[in-house]
Amino acid sequence: MKLKCYFFPMPFDEDWNVKVNDADAKLYSINAGLTGLLINKGNNKVELTFEPRLKKLGLSITLCGLIILMLLLAFKIYIDRKNKLQS
Repeated sequence: MKLKCYFFPMPFDEDWNVKVNDADAKLYSINAGLTGLLINKGNNKVELTFEPRLKKLGLSITLCGLIILMLLLAFKIYIDRKNKLQS
C-alpha cells in the first residue's frame, strides 16, 4: 500500500478532526508545526471539521451568566414595584 502525505498550510491544532473516505484518520504536526495527513495514493474524499475544546464550557458559562442576569433584572423589577407601592 503506497501512502502520500497531504499537506495543509495551516497550524496544527488538536481540535481538527479528519475523515478520509468516511473513516476517521489522524492528523500530524509536520514541517515546523503545520498540519499533514497520510493517505493512500489515488482519489480520496477528505473531510475536515473543527470543534473547539472549550466550546461546551463556554456555552455553559454564557447560559449561567444569562440566567443570573435575568434573575437580577427580575429582582430589580420586584424591588422597584415594591418601593412604588409603599410610596
